[in-house]
This record gives sequence, C-alpha cells and structure tokens, in this order.
Amino acid sequence: MRDHTLIYKTMRSLLASRILGCFVLLLGFGTGSVAQNIIPNFGFEEQDMPCDGFLSYTGIADWITVDCGLGGGYYHVCSTLNGFPQTGTPDNLWGTQEPVDGSGYSSMTTYSPVSSFPPATYLSVPLLEPLTEGIEYCFSMHLSLAEHSAFRTSTLWVIGTSYFPTACNGNDTLNWPTEAQLQLNTFEVDTAEWSLLSGSFVADGGEVYLTVGDFSSPSAPDTTFIGVSTLSAQRAVYYVDALELRTCESGVAELSNDGIAIYPNPAADNVNLILPDSRRDLDITITDVTGRLVYKGTSHATQVVLDATLWARGYYSVQVEAEKYSSRTVLLLQ
Repeated sequence: MRDHTLIYKTMRSLLASRILGCFVLLLGFGTGSVAQNIIPNFGFEEQDMPCDGFLSYTGIADWITVDCGLGGGYYHVCSTLNGFPQTGTPDNLWGTQEPVDGSGYSSMTTYSPVSSFPPATYLSVPLLEPLTEGIEYCFSMHLSLAEHSAFRTSTLWVIGTSYFPTACNGNDTLNWPTEAQLQLNTFEVDTAEWSLLSGSFVADGGEVYLTVGDFSSPSAPDTTFIGVSTLSAQRAVYYVDALELRTCESGVAELSNDGIAIYPNPAADNVNLILPDSRRDLDITITDVTGRLVYKGTSHATQVVLDATLWARGYYSVQVEAEKYSSRTVLLLQ
C-alpha cells in the first residue's frame, strides 16, 4: 500500500513541478524576487481524500512516512466541523494554536518515554525538483510547542536525500544527525506563538526528498521536563506549519535605476538600505513572512542602517514608498 501511495504522491509532485517550474514568485515592484518554494503543500492545506471525517497524516497530500517510522499528526478545521475536534484547529487534542496561514498544520513527536525504543516520527516530502549540486538553499519552518507537552527538546535536523528515507530496525540507512545538512535550535520555542526557524545548506546534488525531525531519537534526545501533562501520553509534541525551501541567492536584490538595494543580504545583524537618490521622504515598511510588522519609519537620506539583531532568522519583505513611487524587495536574515 505504501508503495502505491508513494508512486501517486511522487507523480503528483512531478506534475506540480512541470506546472510551477516556469514561475518565479515576485514580491511587488522592482527587480527583487524570491525563487519558487520547492516544498509542495508546504502549509498542509491539501488532502488526498475528501475532508468528510477524521483526518490523519496519511491523508495529507504529498507528505510521506519514512520506512519503519511514524508520520506526524494532522490538524485541520474541517476535522472539527465533522465532529472530530481532537484533530481540529485551532483546538485539538494537544492544545490550541491558530495555523500560520490557512486552516491546517501538522505535528511531530520528538520525545516519548513510553518505550526505550520508540519509532522515529519524522516529516518527509518529495521535492518539486531535485536540488542542484553546489547551490545554497535556504530553509525555514514555523514551530510551536503543543500546550499539553510534558517535555521540550532542543534540536531539529533537516536532511535532503536522493533515496526514500528509512528508519528501520533502529539501524537507519544513514547516520541521521551526522549526515543532516541543517541543525535548528528549538529550545526557545514556546506554546504562545509560532517561532520561525531558518538556516541554509549547500546541496550535494540530486536530493529529491526532504526530511525533518529530531534525528537523535530514539536514543537520547536533549530533553527538558516542563510539567506533567493532562494527557496520559507524556511526550514532547510540536506543531509544524509553513515550510519553505528556496535557492538563497534569489533572496538577494540586485536593483538598478530607481530601485532599492540591501547589503549584506543575507545579513546577520546590521542591515544597510540603499535608497534612490532621486527620492526623499520615503516610507519604509518591513514585515516577516506572516505579515507581522517589524519596522516602520521614514527616511530623508539615501542610506539607512537598521539593527536587526533582535529579529528572528528568516525572510522579510522590505517595501519603500513615496508619492507615485513604490519598490519592494526581500531580505534574508541568517
């Protein structure tokens, strides 16, 4: 059954690749652009089955379960409407959290003390196109600790593979933590709101699956006990939503004429905005990927230096406006 499901989902991804491969996502005006997100169904909105009952991870379009592992959870508002609130949004078995966008999100269990050898719970997906050798890719995801978690863990790993991932018999076909291409710190993720985690890696080339999880499980993840849960299952559970994987250089704006420029980009702390010298009294607005405002101001000069040390890592939309003028580009913080 899994083989047939995999073939269907892979064909679906390839079809989507043919349709979407010619498009580039443009942000507003100017020449700044962001390349296509090559993670299909990145917000867990699409389903392989009619939404007329209980929903589970196996019903999410495109997302797959690694061999000998477990899929994540799946929560969608239509599950609530069909009388299954335990898998609904924003309320469900593990707590309350609004989706980043849309009506659904997934989850992953990163620690369970029930067994000395619990099966791995990873999220895995066939990419819309293979990764290119030597190209740097920028990854981001939204994470929230479920309210009824009894534990939190400190790390997630991300890996791209050229073959179907497996976690069989406790002896994986790869050394997950060692070979992972990206490590994300999750210790500060809380239950109140979504945290945006991001980073980049250089592709080996030919990777067609992306897998996310706590690859230190099931041996000994870095775990912190945060209190007895009201549920009988005492676990570390995280909600997951809005994943992105794009080529990093597409986030760098090379603008000319009457546009704006940013350097360095990607940036780590201070950000320099170079504004057109033909304009004055420019209104500057910077928002994150959820649309949350992180900066707003007016400039009377041709260069503005911003302190971004307290901003979360990830993509930001930078818009500059004046009377009869508007230009927008993208900033990446790493």
